[in-house]
This record gives sequence, structure tokens and C-alpha cells, in this order.
Amino acid sequence: MRINKVIEDLESIIAKNSKGMIDTKTKKLIIELEDYIKHTLWENRVIDIPKWKYFEEALFIYHGDWNDPELKYNGKLYNYYDIENAMTENFRDYAEDNNIEWSEEGFTYYFKHNQEYIKELFENTKEVLVWKT
Repeated sequence: MRINKVIEDLESIIAKNSKGMIDTKTKKLIIELEDYIKHTLWENRVIDIPKWKYFEEALFIYHGDWNDPELKYNGKLYNYYDIENAMTENFRDYAEDNNIEWSEEGFTYYFKHNQEYIKELFENTKEVLVWKT
């Protein structure tokens, strides 16, 4: 569906809905719009998405405070916290075994020098479900 048509339909439904409640058709249009933005604009680099600071082959996608961030790697989306939590556990074990104090600098340094581990994390982590309409 073209973005202009989605926006027109959405504006029309919202204008007709005097109570401000979001009905099923509006929710469907919002999902279509989000899907369009994620898969068309991002793919074509219309929206600039920053590279993830720990692994520059992945893109960091922030949705605001209402939703978990995502990481995009090899055309797939992953929940940021699934990857970060595994990395934190790995670093905690490494720091403990090597008597290193935990710090953001140490964490960043460790993962900048252990890129293969991050690739393995992506390969072994389930990608997020993307709703198709």
C-alpha cells in the first residue's frame, strides 16, 4: 500500500471518530504504516539509522520509550535486550574470571574486540516477529 493512501485513510478515520477511540480499522492502518516505514524507508536508507556502537554491522533502531529497541542485522530484526542481556552475562563472567571491574568502557572495549561472539549471538537468537497485514 502506498504511504499517501495509508495516511489519507488514517486521517479520514481519525477525523470521523469524534470520541478519539482507535478502532480495528485504524489499528490495521497504523500497523501497515509502521510496516511500510520499517521495510521500505529503512531499506532504502531514507531514514538514517545509526550503526550499533558495539557491532557496526548491525543497525540500532529506537522506537521511543513505548517499545523495545531493535537491532537489524543481515536483513533481520532482533530485540535489542535479547542480545544485550546475553552480552552482559558474557562480559560479567569474563570480568569475574579475569578480576576486571565492570564499567561501560570495559564492556565496550571487550565487545569491540570480540565481534565473532556478537555474530554468533545473532545467529543463535530468534528474530522478532514482524506483523504483516
